[in-house]
Amino acid sequence: MALVSLRRTMDQLGILANMGSLVLGGLSGAFTPLAPHTVWASLAQFSPLYWAMYAYQGVIFGRLGFADIVSPCFLLIAFGFTGFLIAAAKFRTADVKLGRS
Repeated sequence: MALVSLRRTMDQLGILANMGSLVLGGLSGAFTPLAPHTVWASLAQFSPLYWAMYAYQGVIFGRLGFADIVSPCFLLIAFGFTGFLIAAAKFRTADVKLGRS
């Protein structure tokens, strides 16, 4: 919803969403392991996908229990709440979104 409030057309929204997901997916370790990429590993902690992947892999491979994934879950909630605050601040019902340009 935050992206919708920041863009005027659906095409702009689609481009921004695809670019953002590819960048965050690459930084988070969703495409390649982070171990050989020391610079990416330090930047990855700013991505919500990193924390989701950390919790998923920990639970699936049996390394983490419920108590270990509470903090990544709270971080994901914080990322979502931040997006909600951005959307609430920028969203205007009077703004008309254009379809295909």
